Amino acid sequence: CAHGATYQVAPAIFKALGADVHVLAANPDGKNINDHCGALHPEKLAQAVQEHQALCGFAFDGDGDRITAVNRRGRVKDGDDIVALLMQLPAYRNVPQIVGTIMTNQGFERFLQQDGKQLVRTKVGDKYIAAQLEQNNLPLGGEQSGHIIVKEYLTTGDGIFVALKVLESILNSKNWDLTTFEKFPQVLVNVPVSRKADLSVQPYAQIITDSEKKLGQGRLIVRYSGTEPLLRIMTEAESYELAHAVAHELAHLLQEALKSE
Repeated sequence: CAHGATYQVAPAIFKALGADVHVLAANPDGKNINDHCGALHPEKLAQAVQEHQALCGFAFDGDGDRITAVNRRGRVKDGDDIVALLMQLPAYRNVPQIVGTIMTNQGFERFLQQDGKQLVRTKVGDKYIAAQLEQNNLPLGGEQSGHIIVKEYLTTGDGIFVALKVLESILNSKNWDLTTFEKFPQVLVNVPVSRKADLSVQPYAQIITDSEKKLGQGRLIVRYSGTEPLLRIMTEAESYELAHAVAHELAHLLQEALKSE
């Protein structure tokens, strides 16, 4: 419960619905919220699921709007997986479009395409997901980080509610391994910057374009953090080695180019 908003409500709801519940990180002291626990740090949940031989586990963040899941084998499932699990519910099985962000894994997009569906991408931020759902009258969307919106019920993310819908999906499908789709390896690199130069001008634009070509069928996203002095680089490729190499090479090249200005 990330020592946060769900520390009383989540255990009470799951117990009331008949679950045998093991609770982690539910002792807030006003300072320990999200402190190496919850949806931001699901490794402890993964360990606990295996120790208790639980059927699954859910981690919420401090304010309770994000969710990460863990299957019975201790494997972490992110927001992309959770949207895919919700799509197994009869109400969403035939939805033609699902809303994600620029960070949504390309494997999920390919998974949708194989089923004749389309991924609509937005900027990072659940407010953009919500706006797109409203604009196109769509029922379901979410972020890889675990902000999931089920529009017919709520216009924002609610980790407990989404966990209940995931459990409904599992019970309907008997998919206790939370099997979803094959992910593209994804690498994230944060580059500290002293200023946020325009990346659409030279030499930055050419450096980024050259790196993108090296990824082949993969994807490359370069953007500044909205809250920190960081340049965020995300690469996706069919192999981890390629994604890792391109991300770190690009980080070095852009860092040097930004310094030289």
